[in-house]
Amino acid sequence: MNTRTILGNDRGDAVIVTTVLLMSIALSFGGSMLMDYGEVVGKEDEMTHVASIQDSFVRLRTSMYSLLEGEDTSATIITRISLGTYGNPYLTVSRASGTLEIDPTNEHFSVSIVLKDASGTETVLNSIKGSIGYRTNNYYFHDQKYIFQSGAILLQEYQCNTMTSYPGFSISSFGSDWGVDMDIYGLTSNAQVISGFESIPLLVTMDGHSSIKRDMGAGEEMSIRINGVGEEAWSLFYRTKMTESGLTENVDYRITDPDDWDDPDKYVQFDMLTLTSFSAQIGEMEVRY
Repeated sequence: MNTRTILGNDRGDAVIVTTVLLMSIALSFGGSMLMDYGEVVGKEDEMTHVASIQDSFVRLRTSMYSLLEGEDTSATIITRISLGTYGNPYLTVSRASGTLEIDPTNEHFSVSIVLKDASGTETVLNSIKGSIGYRTNNYYFHDQKYIFQSGAILLQEYQCNTMTSYPGFSISSFGSDWGVDMDIYGLTSNAQVISGFESIPLLVTMDGHSSIKRDMGAGEEMSIRINGVGEEAWSLFYRTKMTESGLTENVDYRITDPDDWDDPDKYVQFDMLTLTSFSAQIGEMEVRY
């Protein structure tokens, strides 16, 4: 009688232990699956969000262009940018934040348009400065940075800069003659740094505008000097555009790269040697939060 009771208790304990083990395995497997699923969702969210940053910068450039084209200094255009991803705690998806930096100084970017006459004398026709940067604080991927520079959009990752969207720069051919037309944007804003997850409005207005229109005389050359983060991307951009247009380096144009890309006092110089006409629209833009 006692033996049967002991055996019955052993079986009951075994059932309980087995149940606990099965539940632990199920919970462990379910938790692992949930973590894996959450990581997949989180990575997709971060990739989608990073792409949306470029779209926001493109919309920002479109706003600037419409103000410049209309010479409108009274209108304000609102462009929204989402600083971070949403996340989902129930799916163990972690949120990623971001930081937007509006820098109106020449510390990270400036561009100058220089005219050299037949005697070699240089005249700076216009010089603008300022950039807007967005840095991700990703959870699943390495951090990246998008940079808006006078209409160009650069992606910075692994200490490399790639121009993902070209600025307003077009080349027109007239037989053996050729001309350049540009849109250039500088910043007059106060310096601002905004961090977090939220979707924020960026208000764009134009403080002032000017233009350059010139038919080039004999011996005259027009040059563009780029200084700051992303010089290598600008150098490649100019070479690509000129080559695509059938122009020859060191004949129609010349690009002089700095011997030290990290030296803040050195710049990329793009000389247009056989240029016959040049025009540029320049807008001084205020971008604020």
